[in-house]
Amino acid sequence: MVLPDENRNREFLWILIAILVAICLRLFQLQSVSFWYDEACAWRISQFPWPRMLQSISRDAHPPFFYVLQKVWQSCWGTSVLSARLLSVFCGAGSLLAALFLMKTIFTTKEEAAAADIDPAGNSTRGIGAGDCTFCESASRDHDARTLGMALLLLAFNPFQVELCQQARPYALGVMLSLLALASLLRAWQTPHRMSHWLAFGLAGGLLSFTHYFGLLTLAGLFLAAGMELVCDRRGLLFHRQNLQRMAGLACCAGVLQCCWWPWLPVLENQYSRTIPQLWIPPLTGKEWFKLCAQTFAGTAIHVPGAGGMMLLIWICLPMYLFVRAGRAGRMLACASVVPLVASVSYSLFIRNILEPRYLAFSQVFLLMGMALAWGEMRSRVWQRITAVVLIGGLGSGCLEHVQARRWHAQHAGLRRTVEFLQDHHQADEPIVVCSPFLFVSLACILPKPIPLFVQYQQDQAADVLTGPALMHQDFESFAAVISQRPSVLWTIDADQLFGRSVNVTVPLDYHPVRQIRFAESFGIPMEVVVRSYRLDSPSGTKAGISSMKKEP
Repeated sequence: MVLPDENRNREFLWILIAILVAICLRLFQLQSVSFWYDEACAWRISQFPWPRMLQSISRDAHPPFFYVLQKVWQSCWGTSVLSARLLSVFCGAGSLLAALFLMKTIFTTKEEAAAADIDPAGNSTRGIGAGDCTFCESASRDHDARTLGMALLLLAFNPFQVELCQQARPYALGVMLSLLALASLLRAWQTPHRMSHWLAFGLAGGLLSFTHYFGLLTLAGLFLAAGMELVCDRRGLLFHRQNLQRMAGLACCAGVLQCCWWPWLPVLENQYSRTIPQLWIPPLTGKEWFKLCAQTFAGTAIHVPGAGGMMLLIWICLPMYLFVRAGRAGRMLACASVVPLVASVSYSLFIRNILEPRYLAFSQVFLLMGMALAWGEMRSRVWQRITAVVLIGGLGSGCLEHVQARRWHAQHAGLRRTVEFLQDHHQADEPIVVCSPFLFVSLACILPKPIPLFVQYQQDQAADVLTGPALMHQDFESFAAVISQRPSVLWTIDADQLFGRSVNVTVPLDYHPVRQIRFAESFGIPMEVVVRSYRLDSPSGTKAGISSMKKEP
């Protein structure tokens, strides 16, 4: 797409401003909010030596690529909380560039299709390779720039995508790889003789599938869309030379993916068999499905009556519109946004619930791109402006609500306050025992290394999917040895309202409590962290009362 220099500079300026503002939004309170268990678990596993890390990943419930990337990132930028979350911020910025690349690819495909003399029925008079994109053939370059701006706006300021970029989890990386996979597939489809485009699609798709298992559903949607493009070719030339090249490219990509997955399949089967009895989510009801899909699409909690139904209706109707009216790119966007949703919801409704909002992040991003395309095709400029105002208002309201929630979590960062309290009052030779591995792993990633930290843990680590992979034997096996050494001062970190119950460290009777202080934690797993210090009593074993008690909101 060639623009005049003035328009090109203006477009570049607006893109740069959108990316910078989006990055600033994602950096807000990045370090102040506590490091919750899911983030800490992946971050700690990545700190293990390579053999130990791979063994822990095989006992976890996720594929390995994000852990490997984290380990490389740690070696370059350190192991702090800020460093951990900056990886996701970096991937979020990469997602904006990937969205820019995808939309440019769609516009280029459209222009090449227009240059190929496509007739009103969608048939090319210049051969099968010209493409069949009839989506607004007469659109101006200004229209393309507006559509591109709306796509970046929807992705940059969607509260759901912003939140994912502020956590050290694989979802921001998966969003970036999803956009790159679709853009590479469109380019490969337009020029099937270019093997580099097929290699790019295979690489992006392979990394996506090894980032999160729901990425496999996104790949299934893309392969399904490609197969439908071949089978339903309206020109009836399935075995034309360029279609044969496309089939060969798809077959090569599928073969490479299968070869990469073949060694990992036994690990996947083992992970699946272990997660079935241990990872439990309440059964998915129709009402919960309705609420989950609406909030995922909107990117935030919905407070306006009837808005949830409208969000869900858009998720259902927009892919239909894209499939019918938006040409090849629209059909691929529709399949990539609908197939993962239908597959995961069907499995969750009829077999076992595996669905949470963050698992639909890869589907949502394609829906956002499709919404930008549909917005750009509005014939009435008045309705286009009204829709833009509504969208910008909704994004602004959602971002404001997200910022307020982020500020609230920073003010109630119980884990961070616990670490600060221990740094001020704890002596280096005084052991600390944590009541639960959920709490231990989160603290182990942010406490200074010299502080002796142990966990009260009595489960089978090898069989435990939830907490076992992030633990080392010395974390819990040394607990009995520490108690047997009879330290004069012993610290415990307990939790109230951890999954609805209180969890406390079992302390020998000859230790009496000296101090107790509470910190409220609101992010991730809400709880009240209780820090207690004990002093070894006289040989008589009598216990004294707590001499001081404090509580912080």
